[in-house]
Amino acid sequence: MNFWFVLFASLLFVPTLFATSFATVNDFTTDKILYHTDDSILLSGTVVYDPDLFSIIVQIITPSGNGMAHVDSIIPKNDGTFTKIINAGGPTWSEDGQYKIKISYGGNLEKLIGYEKTSNYVPTRQNN
Repeated sequence: MNFWFVLFASLLFVPTLFATSFATVNDFTTDKILYHTDDSILLSGTVVYDPDLFSIIVQIITPSGNGMAHVDSIIPKNDGTFTKIINAGGPTWSEDGQYKIKISYGGNLEKLIGYEKTSNYVPTRQNN
């Protein structure tokens, strides 16, 4: 009896051992290599689409590597294409230099963009 129970229980877990994601990031581009405060970054690319993975994760890492300038998600189309517009600048874009864009979707791909701060960011205050 124990033999059959062990066999049955192990068969329940076998499919999960072989379940892997075939998703990966093929490539992505930005519309420019250098951005300034309040520029729009047009990010586009392709992934090997996997319906089991809901979204692509975008991280923009500061030049020092100590912080995140931006974190976002993108839902890819069924054909694997994606597009996102991201605003450069603001309080998290405090350093001039090379920012790393990291795209994650089953795997990772990284590229660098340049950023130069062209104004002092001052958040707007709302009167209540």
